[in-house]
Amino acid sequence: MSKVKKSRNRSIRPRRKVTHPLARQREQKPVSHPRLMARERILTQLHDLIVACEELFEEHGEACDCEACCVVSNMVGSLRVFRLILEIS
Repeated sequence: MSKVKKSRNRSIRPRRKVTHPLARQREQKPVSHPRLMARERILTQLHDLIVACEELFEEHGEACDCEACCVVSNMVGSLRVFRLILEIS
């Protein structure tokens, strides 16, 4: 019987509380003004770049399938997604 009691005592010892790997942020920190200015400048430059690429499409025509237009159309799609992410975040 003594062996049974010893094994029970070992299994009853208190377990440590499992800690969460990342603690919750207690306060919301505002984004500093210089970072917001840089983001606005990046968004403005992205908009200008997309407009310039669209002007290239207008010069070549909508049905143009030259290599430059194909590369630029793919790049414009990526830039629009990037701009969208910046606007959302």
